[in-house]
Amino acid sequence: MIYLDFEGFINEPPSLVGYKIDGKFTQLILDDDLSLISEETDINFMNFEEFCHEIIARSNKTKQPIVAWSANELSVFKEFQGNINYCNLLQVAKKQIKKNKLLVKAHKEMPEYWVGQRIMRTGRVNNNNNAFLKKRWNLVTILKLLDYPSLSTGYGKGKVTARLSAIKKGLNARGSYKRLTAVQKAKWTKLKQHNFVDVDGMEYIAKNLDISLK
Repeated sequence: MIYLDFEGFINEPPSLVGYKIDGKFTQLILDDDLSLISEETDINFMNFEEFCHEIIARSNKTKQPIVAWSANELSVFKEFQGNINYCNLLQVAKKQIKKNKLLVKAHKEMPEYWVGQRIMRTGRVNNNNNAFLKKRWNLVTILKLLDYPSLSTGYGKGKVTARLSAIKKGLNARGSYKRLTAVQKAKWTKLKQHNFVDVDGMEYIAKNLDISLK
């Protein structure tokens, strides 16, 4: 399987991609605005369209599905090829978890399970329920449920765009990655770590739930 996760802004081409094939994890910068980082550090740059064509061709050749935690990546790849060998791991993992009574019970004991839901843990109706706030099936929630060992305080859903914005502004102002402030460099490190957890975490989920896809 090709575990893959994009990081970027909504309605814009991704800025960063991380993917894992046969146990090897790779990250690439896909955004021209971040190319200075590639010139001054050990991460490579690749044109976004070139990367998409290359990873789709590899999936086709090896017959390994591209695996992501939603349909978002699928919508990206469909711009380049109509029929993609793709797995929405969220859908598969959800089915596996619901078959396991112990996991179902543990899931319902998590605070994240009840966030944004129509019915609260007490059984009362939540008049402030909001579908956009739901965390029940977020990747980080399932990683916590399955005791993924590599979560840290640096990981945070909703922090990606803020970190990207800060890094881009810094590069634009200073003209060099090396001249970024320690805080800006830390944001880049945390962004890469977040992306690693997204990708490595999906492989962890697949193994722990005994999911095998051909």
